[in-house]
This record gives sequence, structure tokens and C-alpha cells, in this order.
Amino acid sequence: MSRTIRFILAVTLCSALLMAGEPWKSKNYTQWTKDDVTQILEDSPWAASVRVQPTWTSSSNPLLDSSPTRDRNIFSAPAARKDTTEDPRLSGVVFHIVWQSSRTVRQAQARSVVLAGKGKPEEAEKYVNQQPADYEVAIDGEDMTPFRNTEPAELRAGTALTPKSSKRPIAPTRVVLIPDARGYLGMAIFTFPKTEGGQPTIPPGEKRVEFTCKLAKNVLRANFDLTKMMSREGADF
Repeated sequence: MSRTIRFILAVTLCSALLMAGEPWKSKNYTQWTKDDVTQILEDSPWAASVRVQPTWTSSSNPLLDSSPTRDRNIFSAPAARKDTTEDPRLSGVVFHIVWQSSRTVRQAQARSVVLAGKGKPEEAEKYVNQQPADYEVAIDGEDMTPFRNTEPAELRAGTALTPKSSKRPIAPTRVVLIPDARGYLGMAIFTFPKTEGGQPTIPPGEKRVEFTCKLAKNVLRANFDLTKMMSREGADF
């Protein structure tokens, strides 16, 4: 066997192994397992987890009637997380940040509901095909009290998407609060425009974007590598 053929085979094998660890590239979403879904929503280019020390007093966390809300959709509801018995005052509070407008994320959310037997495949497909007009970033966490206690205008003012190259912050146009199955505050979704003044807010060729959200005395920060946010269909954010 020639050296060239061995090299080609080695590259092919490495590519196959990499794709095997990235279900969003190797499989149709209807074939994803529970582990695949968890990986996408918690440990993928579209997801980040941030741990902060709480500077607020936890509450029973009911959803405020005066807050702008979106009807609860079983497909976009917060993902089930592992229960923890740790005292947040000692271990900190974990918030999960996902690029909600990504088709891959919405496919994972839809697949999770189908696997749990709470939704039909045709309903999941309909949800997946409802492409948001703007960029959306969602946050859910172990304790959503600070979101409940902060006015929407203040949340918007303290939140931004910032492309690394231009360093021009993109301000959210809206924040909506999503109730969970119990009617408590489960998720906050920030909407960012894709264009401003006829120009794309995230320039073509941009490689990285930073999401920041001021929360009480903390700042939630997540860095997204756009070059890795690629599905089987191409760039996905």
C-alpha cells in the first residue's frame, strides 16, 4: 500500500471518528438518542454553562403576570437537568445558555420531547421548520429568581451579542419569559436583529461572538465559535 493511500485512509478514518462524536453531522435528528440530545443542549458549539455565586435571595419563582411572556411550547421548554442537592450558596448557581435560533438546537429540543413521549414526530417537524426571523439566545438555570426580579427593559439594557472582529455590541430588541410545566419561570429568550440599516449585524466571515448578560451583581458570559456551529446543512446560527 502506497504512502499516499495510507494517508488518505488515515484522514478518512479521523474524519469518521470526529463525526461519530458529533451527532448533528453524522445522523438525521430523528435518529438522535437521549445522550445525543443532552450533548447538543449542554456540550456542543451551540451551548455553554456558566456558574455564578448568587447575590440574590431565592424565591418560589412564580412567573410575573406583568412580564412579557410567550405561550409555553413543549418543544422549546427548558431541558430537563440533573437534580442537585448542593447548596447554591456554596457551589454556585448554574445557568445554561443556548443559541436558540439554531436549527440544530431546535431539532434537539423537538427530539427530546418525542423521546419522552410528550409530542408527535409530525409536531416536532413543524416546530423545527418554524425558523426564527432573528437570532435568539436562551437562558435557563437552577434559580431564575434574578430574571423574575429584574424589569425586562433592564435585562435588555444589560445584554448584548458582540462579534469579536467588529466589537460592536448588538442590543436585544426583545426578551420574553417562558414558563415551565408548573407555571414557574423556566427560560428567558433574548432576540437580536440579523440586520441593522440594511447591513448584517454579524459580518460575513465572523468567527466568534460573545454573549453577555448582566444579572444582579454577576455577568453571564458565553463565547460562541461560529466556525464550529455547522450542521449537515452548513452554518447554523
